[in-house]
Amino acid sequence: MMSARRLLGRSSSASPALISLVIILAIAAGLFLWTTASSRTERAGEPLSLLQGRGRAPGASAGVGSGPTTQEAVASLQARLRSGSEDGPTYLALGTALLQQVRETGDPALYDQAGQVLERARTLDPDDPNVLVQIGVLQLARHQFAAALDTGRAALAMDDFLPAAEGVVADALVELGRYDEAAAAAQRMIDKRPDLAAYSRVSYQRELRGDIDGAIETMALAADLARGRTESAAYVRVLLGNLLTLDGRPDEAVTAYRAAHELYPDFAPAYAAQARQGIAAGELDKAIDLLEQASAIVPLPEYVIALGEAHDAAGEPDLARRQYDLARLQTRLFQESGVVVDLELALFEADHGDPARAMALAEAAYGARPTIKAADALGWALYRSGRIDEARLRSTEALRLGTRDPLLLYHAGAIALAAGDPESAGTQLRSALAADAGFSATGAVHARELLSRLDH
Repeated sequence: MMSARRLLGRSSSASPALISLVIILAIAAGLFLWTTASSRTERAGEPLSLLQGRGRAPGASAGVGSGPTTQEAVASLQARLRSGSEDGPTYLALGTALLQQVRETGDPALYDQAGQVLERARTLDPDDPNVLVQIGVLQLARHQFAAALDTGRAALAMDDFLPAAEGVVADALVELGRYDEAAAAAQRMIDKRPDLAAYSRVSYQRELRGDIDGAIETMALAADLARGRTESAAYVRVLLGNLLTLDGRPDEAVTAYRAAHELYPDFAPAYAAQARQGIAAGELDKAIDLLEQASAIVPLPEYVIALGEAHDAAGEPDLARRQYDLARLQTRLFQESGVVVDLELALFEADHGDPARAMALAEAAYGARPTIKAADALGWALYRSGRIDEARLRSTEALRLGTRDPLLLYHAGAIALAAGDPESAGTQLRSALAADAGFSATGAVHARELLSRLDH
């Protein structure tokens, strides 16, 4: 068995969505399961050593070419059940399709439907570990990470060679702040089957540690495997483009975003990513137009908040306030569907609402999941509350893995300046803007204001 260090041991040191990156990867692992519902996982070929590196990723494509749309698959499976074909594999396939439909529509009400369907699948087929995998994916989507970890491990107890179960475990461990264990789980996953889902997770592990070159390498391998005109294939291109942006390669990022649109026209994540490029270039009108398109297609709070911040930066406070109010309404819908959003709400309240509420939410989030992002949210809430020394401690903790996340660097820089450390503040603020000046329209404005103060 390879060690976690082998997975991460390449180039350098050591993506506020309510549907986070690890959730997207988890659902991607089960895409179009209706075509092979409840089939046993095939054994992978020789294990892959990420230290040695390979020119091309082995294995078959995760894409499905010209298969049915998710909506068509859901309708077909529901019709099959209504006709009396009540069996575990059909319920499992329907549950998986409903989870995919959340990705494509942003409708959190579908989580309840998926949960009921998957529980029926478990009743009918209690010995199928694939059912547990999809229940784990649902728990991840609802940010129930401790429960997802237990579910993923239960699936592995049924079939210790099931890569998708390792994926649920890896994702849960990341979101619980247990990074070394998460890396080990991702290594086991890629040893079992080096496919799109495994490469994507390895890429994220590297990104968390600031190894952007290594993250690009493995995300490019994932993109090679993501053939077919599917949402999953398009999303991998967006992730690759985001990494290329962090690496200072915006032209290549544009190519990746265009490829995403070609695979999946009017793709909301690609519009949002292109909006960030517009914000970075100071083209706020362009960014606003792109964010309006993204939020009209998939009304996620992250798109709506970004749109509000773009209006704020453009000197349109009334329009910004309207978007923030909409984001609050959308967030309540996620909460009503069982999604735990303390961390995301803490950041939102710290920037656009009540600092006292931000503190309470951030403390709850950090207590449940002491990740670097939870530490960042708590540090930012402390900063907004004027508790600078405590904020500095949490900010330092948030950077402990070496992340190059521009939002975390911006927060660290602002906190360092307030703590009387202009040298660190300047370094971190410049690093944030250099990594991706489109991380937040209002945050970038504030970062530049702080740097101007330092230069004078």
